[in-house]
Amino acid sequence: MIIDRHGRVVEWYTSAQTTFGYTRDEAIGRTLNDLIIPVPDRAAYGQHLESALCQDEVYVFDHQVNALHRDGYVFPCELSMHAFPTVGTRLFTVHPGT
Repeated sequence: MIIDRHGRVVEWYTSAQTTFGYTRDEAIGRTLNDLIIPVPDRAAYGQHLESALCQDEVYVFDHQVNALHRDGYVFPCELSMHAFPTVGTRLFTVHPGT
């Protein structure tokens, strides 16, 4: 998936749909935190993600999270995030692994 500097999903690939259960149309425009992080973990994860998204240099972020599937079940998931330079808006690729 690809997120912007505010954590909003701007692209949602088939692998993300398979992992988290949301279709591309359901995911685009929503924040990653609200979409795949269980409610009890959102405040802490949101702060961590916000800090990562504000870095000036190209940033690599690997983090084990409790992820929330669209069907409501929680599962462990490793998220790997990489910033990449673009003209205009800064974007980040996020790769889920289980």
